[in-house]
Amino acid sequence: MIIENGTLYLPKIIWFDNVTIPVNVSSSFITVAPTLTPEGRPYDVELVFGGPGGGSVSYFSKINASLALFYNNSKVTSFPSIYDFGLVTAEKSAGIHVSLSKEINVYVGNANPMFLANNFTPNAPFTFLEINTLVNGKLLNESLGYITSPLIEKLSPLNNNTVRLIPLNKSFAVYPKDSFSFYNISLFYKKYVKVGVNLPNGSITYWIPEGGNLTLPSIINNISERYVLNGNNTLEVNFPENITPNYTKEYLVKLVMPNGTEKEWVEAGKTISLYYPSIPFANINWVGTYKVSNGANVTVNGPINEKVYIQLKDGEFLFLLILVATIILFLTIIVVIRERKSKG
Repeated sequence: MIIENGTLYLPKIIWFDNVTIPVNVSSSFITVAPTLTPEGRPYDVELVFGGPGGGSVSYFSKINASLALFYNNSKVTSFPSIYDFGLVTAEKSAGIHVSLSKEINVYVGNANPMFLANNFTPNAPFTFLEINTLVNGKLLNESLGYITSPLIEKLSPLNNNTVRLIPLNKSFAVYPKDSFSFYNISLFYKKYVKVGVNLPNGSITYWIPEGGNLTLPSIINNISERYVLNGNNTLEVNFPENITPNYTKEYLVKLVMPNGTEKEWVEAGKTISLYYPSIPFANINWVGTYKVSNGANVTVNGPINEKVYIQLKDGEFLFLLILVATIILFLTIIVVIRERKSKG
């Protein structure tokens, strides 16, 4: 089992030998007892850095390795007694030094053949873990490695000034096993992006899901002025940005007339005419924001509140009074003549 050779490997077991004993028994067991070779040396199991054959020697200028040797006895178990050399190996290496910690460490140095331990319990990595971090369904990061102790993680949002990654998983836990195993964990995050919107009445910050829609106010209104959005009020957001939507400013124009009040929103800077139909023998003016004569053009630079003012012309009031009195006198005379005729 190669765990690492400059690159991490998945835990794939390669069988060098597989012995099957075809015996029909109700129960069985295998006992391993020390057995000597014809040369009088004990049989052993070895991991050897050595030459290719024929008793050759390999020379190392650089090496950094950790070794552990196990057998499967319902679980992976280490061989208890270990040495740093092979007993019946013809090929060998030179310039390699061995030390013992939790594993057997091999590096360049002077050879020191010796017995290492009689109760070897290495903390070997059996559990391989692949963690895929996906943001909006797309792979952001892949992490590979072996663990030798429980890995328990609670997921928290990942934030910076313009992006937030909100986890859809709450947590995960992986416990190492005593046999070679492989775990694949996918961590799902939803991405939100920061959008600054500069509105006419102030700036607002929104956090929008990537690919989501931002809805802008179509009308920003107060009592006497408002802003009307030009264009679509829905924008698709795919990245952090700062936007300034195009709004048109309008003012409320209120005209008070004898037959009622008219109200209308007019774009700032536009010119309008203040007009009321003419009346004989009367002067018509507008009083209020501008105080102008009838039919005058004014520029809408703010809210307008105007009222039509109707006044009889100077010198014509007496004429109207005499005219009305004459008409009344004339009508009275006609009525009197008709009454006398009816009596006669």
